[in-house]
This record gives sequence, structure tokens and C-alpha cells, in this order.
Amino acid sequence: MSTNPPSDNLRDHALEGLWRNASDSLGHALAHFSALSSEGDSFHHRKWIVLSVHHGAEVFVNFLLSSLDPAHPKVKSRKPYYPSLRPLVAQLLRHRQWNSLAQGERRLIEEFLPPLCDSRDQLMHRPAPKVIDLSASSIALLGLLQVVRRRMGISATAWIDQSPPIEQDVVDSIDWRHLDTYTRLVEEFVEDAFPAEVIDHCPYCQGLTRTFGTDCEACFSEEAGRSVHTDAG
Repeated sequence: MSTNPPSDNLRDHALEGLWRNASDSLGHALAHFSALSSEGDSFHHRKWIVLSVHHGAEVFVNFLLSSLDPAHPKVKSRKPYYPSLRPLVAQLLRHRQWNSLAQGERRLIEEFLPPLCDSRDQLMHRPAPKVIDLSASSIALLGLLQVVRRRMGISATAWIDQSPPIEQDVVDSIDWRHLDTYTRLVEEFVEDAFPAEVIDHCPYCQGLTRTFGTDCEACFSEEAGRSVHTDAG
């Protein structure tokens, strides 16, 4: 599957360039998650996951805001100025299009993207921590993948096609203390996308995060999806 969205989603060359840039960083983060799982723990992989997710989030939100508002970005010194992630989130929260976003998208942007800045700044400007906690980056990446899939029809398999799905590697890197918070976020995405009567509990993560005939959208358990078919039969 291509990571290029349908042509009618790209208004101009700037949008195309923003998406290509964001897509590369999201794919780079997923590649490092795959390597982290197969090669063993590594400072190198953790560092580049943090940096890639932050960059992918920043460029994707600029892409999203540009898609919603033809006046974005503003021009400074006769050049388009794309804000960095912190001021970009603040700008979007005040924007007239904010309430047009789905509830899961709003929560992702407001609650889960700003912490990426602290993790990124630590690695870019200060001594690196002995152990890099990937929880914030992992939750943000999984949320961004939800937005990309629902808005653009592009799934994570376009970057990394493996079994079990690459999302399981990302979920595995979330500290257990943050798993409930992550599951609640995914429940909001599922609630946005499906009528309540088709949403079901996942027997593995206990979230309201699967629908009939699908794998769980929070833990990505293939067994959960198969159990739906078994029960129905």
C-alpha cells in the first residue's frame, strides 16, 4: 500500500510536501520500533523514536491545519512560517475549526502531543536520560496513526507490514501505568467512528475498542478479532 493519500486530499504542492515529510518521520519511528523489538533494547532506537514522533506530529498537525484553513501558515519575511509543535497546538486550540475535529483528535492534540516537546528537548539540548521512557511517544504515535487511517485511508501496514502488526510493538513499549489512559483515548477514536451498538469489549485489554469482525484497535490482538468470528459462528 502506498503512503501517498488520494489526490483530492492534496490542495497544492505545500500540502503534498508537508504530508511527505510527516509520512517519512512516522515511518522512521515505526521502523525503529520494529528494530527495537527484533534487535533488543537500544538507546539509538529509543532516541530516534522520540525525535521522529515529535517531528512527525509537528509536520502532520501543520498539514492538518493547512488542510482545514487555506490561510495557514502565516507569511513572515515573505516566506510561509510553520509553527513548532507547542505554539502550533496553542494556535489550533483557539482556531475556529477546532470544534470540527473529532473528540479523539481533539484529545490527542491537546493532551498527548505537547508532552512530546519535553522529551524531544531533553535529547536535543540537555544530557540524555539513562533510560528513555517511550510511553508519551508511543501513545502519540498510535493516536496519529488513528487520525491518518481515518482521514486518509492509510494504515500502518503502508510503512511496516508485519505479523503481528507493528502497532503491537508500539503498545508493548507503553509503561503499564499509562495503559489505561491510552485505552481511553482509543475508545474515543472508536466512538467517533462507529455507532455505539457495534462497539464491543476486547477480552485482552478490556477496552471498548473493537467492533464486530475486527481486531482490537487498542491492543491489536488478532485473537480478539478471531473470537468475534468464533462466537458469531
